[in-house]
Amino acid sequence: MSTGTVLYVDDDRDFAELVELRLSRDIDYAVESVRTADAALERLEDGDVVCLVLDYRLPGTSGPEILAEVTERHPRLPVVFFTGMDDPETASEMREAGAAAFVQKDVGSFGTLADAIREAVA
Repeated sequence: MSTGTVLYVDDDRDFAELVELRLSRDIDYAVESVRTADAALERLEDGDVVCLVLDYRLPGTSGPEILAEVTERHPRLPVVFFTGMDDPETASEMREAGAAAFVQKDVGSFGTLADAIREAVA
């Protein structure tokens, strides 16, 4: 297993656990999940996170807000959005703001997410 952790942020506990399980099979990194942006920012301070995977909508914040904060605090950390939003304009805006990828969230897209993470950390 490669050194480092992929951190997944989603307020839906059941889906987050499913993502953790699937990604732990598909990528060569440890996978953890947290429920809030604040918990993610706190966890990032440990220094071992190699990729942050975010839902676009989180309690108390939005994807653009947390992306800006993460980019400011951890400019080299790749951020991948994994979201139920199907909006090409939003995806383009997030990439322009520094996101490594924007993956449509559904049960069949775990392989696409794993590929996006591998590419982001390469």
